[in-house]
Amino acid sequence: MRTPIRSSLPTNAPDATAHLASRSRRTKGFTIVEIVLALGIAAFSIMCLLGLISASFQVSMSSSQDTLMASMVRQVSADLHQRPFATLTSAPPTAYYFDDDAHLLTSQQNAIYVCTPVITSDATYSTGSTVNLYQVQLTISSALLPASRRPVMQTVHIAVARHG
Repeated sequence: MRTPIRSSLPTNAPDATAHLASRSRRTKGFTIVEIVLALGIAAFSIMCLLGLISASFQVSMSSSQDTLMASMVRQVSADLHQRPFATLTSAPPTAYYFDDDAHLLTSQQNAIYVCTPVITSDATYSTGSTVNLYQVQLTISSALLPASRRPVMQTVHIAVARHG
């Protein structure tokens, strides 16, 4: 003869339904531990993304400034190479002024950057008393501050050689 299997549910029907209803209510939602864990993962992900955005912004700004500096150096170098070689030290340019887009200005008015050249002769490539090469140090700084308080943003060295 078979033995009846006993259920853990109460024997009367209304109590069995109530037991199932209370059990399903407990399994429908998230526990507080699951919610805190999900928020922790979300917060960590957001912090990582903010760090990447910050680093990307810094690289972008540095790249932009390097591009401006290269443009200014190219313009000053072109001007120095177009001048007669003999006048580079007798009538050297004192400063070049640029706006915020690295456009060469004719005066200090509205200038954001100033480029100051220092020209020295290089005896290595001289023949007798004739100088054939000048070394030029270009110092680029902010034109918004007085000359005594200008921080140097970039120093670049170029060479200007005698042609022909």
